[in-house]
Amino acid sequence: MKIITKLLHYQGIHDVKLLTGIDCETKIPGKFTLDFEGHHDSYFKDILLDTVPEDRIAVKDRGFSGFENLQEMLTKGQQFVVRIKNNYKLNFSENENQTLIRVKKSLTCCVVNFYDLETKIEYRLATNISGEECSSEEIGEIYRKRWQIETLWKFLKMYLKLDQFISKSLNGIEIQILMVMIAYLILILMEIPKLYRHTLLDKLR
Repeated sequence: MKIITKLLHYQGIHDVKLLTGIDCETKIPGKFTLDFEGHHDSYFKDILLDTVPEDRIAVKDRGFSGFENLQEMLTKGQQFVVRIKNNYKLNFSENENQTLIRVKKSLTCCVVNFYDLETKIEYRLATNISGEECSSEEIGEIYRKRWQIETLWKFLKMYLKLDQFISKSLNGIEIQILMVMIAYLILILMEIPKLYRHTLLDKLR
């Protein structure tokens, strides 16, 4: 999520990012990172990859579709579904996987294509989940769950006013963001009694 104000602009800061993931089952965000330097999303690939549990699937948008990011997840055995750019060259292989080719580099994984008839947009999803584990439709459904992160940003900005900073220092801005995230977590704990039982102590544990 990008946040910018006139105050930050005058201080020479033109891009503030809050990067985190979200558990699609519990709606609880993972570890988050603040960036005041304007780095591209791919700069934080190692940090965000470490926040994904081994038994979960990393679902990412095109900002994380770089060759190095995909290769690292393949090397670590991290299951993923990532939307890739449509200009990636694809070559079919005998084992029904496809090879993504970018410049002189290549890697092998499954690619699922979808076409939205209303928006006329083609979606290409790269994944290392085999067809025996999930069908193409299920891969598409997994990717659609990524929209929950957009819902999180909307909630933080619209209802917890994260886009309106009250501090004039970077330290104060960091504190405000921490307070907003804590408030969000408290609201989530109150919302999911079935998963963590009903008592506050059970939820805290």
